[in-house]
Amino acid sequence: KRLSLNYGMTISQISLNWLINAQGDTVLAIPGASKIQQAQDNVEALNFDLSNSDIERLNSISAGL
Repeated sequence: KRLSLNYGMTISQISLNWLINAQGDTVLAIPGASKIQQAQDNVEALNFDLSNSDIERLNSISAGL
């Protein structure tokens, strides 16, 4: 939630951006959308770059799950 506030994006957009950009070829993200707004939100997830430190933070959090 803190990252979403820092970037002005939703939690879903932060998560999708991280999956697409920080996981290399090991993860394929296929976001679903049943409404136009959801599809637009998914596209917006590609319009910003997470900092290296935020990527590392998310990697660390996800490793513990």
